[in-house]
Amino acid sequence: MSKIKIAAFEEKGNNLNIFEGYSKDSLTPQGKKLLKEWMKIEALSHNSEVITYIVRKRNREGLPLEYEIIYNLN
Repeated sequence: MSKIKIAAFEEKGNNLNIFEGYSKDSLTPQGKKLLKEWMKIEALSHNSEVITYIVRKRNREGLPLEYEIIYNLN
């Protein structure tokens, strides 16, 4: 299984506002893992016209636990 690289827009400082307020320093280890997963999913859907997602369930910190991934194929 290959690793997914977080998109260039995030690395260059063009962070999306949806991640504002989530500091990796204040999160638990599980929270850090969930934030990283969310950032990867957002990067994939941001760079694609085919993939979108909806957050279906969040934890107490507001981090997504369940997603609905939608593929828009012609």
